[in-house]
This record gives sequence, C-alpha cells and structure tokens, in this order.
Amino acid sequence: MATLQIRNMPDDLMEKLQERAKRERRSVSAQAITELQRTLDEPHDRQKVRELLKRADELRAKTKLHPGTPEAVEMIRRDRDRDHEDWA
Repeated sequence: MATLQIRNMPDDLMEKLQERAKRERRSVSAQAITELQRTLDEPHDRQKVRELLKRADELRAKTKLHPGTPEAVEMIRRDRDRDHEDWA
C-alpha cells in the first residue's frame, strides 16, 4: 500500500479530523482514508445540487397546472380560513 504524508496541515483541520476519528472510533489515518474515499468516490455536492435543480426544472416544465387551478399557497389559505369560520 502507498503512504501519504501531508505537510503544513492547518491545525483546525487536524482537530476536526481527530474529533471525527474519535467519534467514529477510528485512528486518524483510517478516518483520513475514509474521508478521502467518500470525497473522491461521490460526485461533488455542488454538482449534485445542480443536477437536482435541473431535474426539478424539467419536471416543473412537464407538469403545468390547468388554467384556473389555484396555487398551493392559495389552497392552504382557503382551507385555514374555512377552519377558522367553523370555530367562530
């Protein structure tokens, strides 16, 4: 197996790594490997968000409301108003 040495690691980053390793009951080296694997194996979070937003836009474009259909906020408001009338 290969060996990795990290020079000039910021103290706060090392503390976070040590805390996470302790919480996960791993050595600092094992936690560093886990974090690297997780980061390198998964697409970047920003990319995931972009993909989700794109899919949401595509779905929104496909699902158009019929003319005259009230918006969700309007429907909730009507329902709440009706409940308040029942209490009066």
